[in-house]
Amino acid sequence: MEGSALIENAGNKILLKLGEVISKQVEMYQEKNRLMEVEDQYNREFLRTIKVKIPEGYTIKNPEDIAKNIQFKRSDGVIYQFVSSYRIENNTLLVDINEFYKEITCPVNQFDQYRKVVNAAADFNKVTLVLEKN
Repeated sequence: MEGSALIENAGNKILLKLGEVISKQVEMYQEKNRLMEVEDQYNREFLRTIKVKIPEGYTIKNPEDIAKNIQFKRSDGVIYQFVSSYRIENNTLLVDINEFYKEITCPVNQFDQYRKVVNAAADFNKVTLVLEKN
């Protein structure tokens, strides 16, 4: 994906709306109690790799905003997760994201954990990196 819609100039800084690359995500920030289980149509997994060339002479000031590790584990393993990590190699930012939901239903008593994973993806969608001239 290439495009200037993800970039804003702010003086000598560049704002990169990195999170928008994964498109808009469902948000579950409600405070009401859940009364019924969640039911999805199918299991799903999203494996994403994002590559960003860092302009010569610039440094990313907030790369830690990328890293998220939200998982729901039971004795039989991880059921839901949103994990994002990053590394910088040869002036290229590499972001790896692994998001999955291994079950199509989520009982009410596990909803808070499910919601945390869904909201981690929504939070990532809002990540804006600040690139500053050295």
